[in-house]
Amino acid sequence: MFESLSHVTHWLSTQLGAHQSIAKKISMGYILALGTAVIGTASGLVGGLYYARPARIQSQHVLYKKQLLNDFENELLTLETHPLRMFAIAGESSIWVQYEISQYNSDLRLIAQLLNEIEQLIASDSQASPALTVLLNDSKTTLASYQQFIQDLWAQLEGVKEKQIARDLTSAALSSGEANQLSTQFEKLFENLTRLQHTADQRYDLATTQLEQAEQLRI
Repeated sequence: MFESLSHVTHWLSTQLGAHQSIAKKISMGYILALGTAVIGTASGLVGGLYYARPARIQSQHVLYKKQLLNDFENELLTLETHPLRMFAIAGESSIWVQYEISQYNSDLRLIAQLLNEIEQLIASDSQASPALTVLLNDSKTTLASYQQFIQDLWAQLEGVKEKQIARDLTSAALSSGEANQLSTQFEKLFENLTRLQHTADQRYDLATTQLEQAEQLRI
């Protein structure tokens, strides 16, 4: 299309140089200006579409990654505080205990779903950061140990109806070496998450800028 329009404008410019009447030259001049404008507009639209599509895809991809990391961090924080909530309701009505256990299991399923999405993200992105793979593997290891810790805590509290005894058992579990080690592992996960979130924020800003520049080509 561009080549055909170029031929037309070239022919018109040639005609303007020939022995034509002033009126005809003016008419030819208008046509030449219009043809040049059409070519420029069409080039801008096509160029804008060409660059905008991959820029928009990249922007959406990075935004999804940002949201995924944020959701994972929030759920990880919620899951980690489960023993503290158990301490608060220790020795209380079994209804509250069962509710908290049910909530913990629900949070655990959501964490598993988010980990699965992270794994799929890594598999589908050839440029995925190695740090994301490290986060995935470390999270699986930490959560496996954490689930065993929680199961042991529930076993200790099962059948205990005296509030003070239940709280003493929970407090002892939270002060154990195993709990301290898990706390260190969780801190490491959050540090890795913070670095990945910072990188994702930078890439999202860059992708947004590139998309805006591509959109400008269409104007």
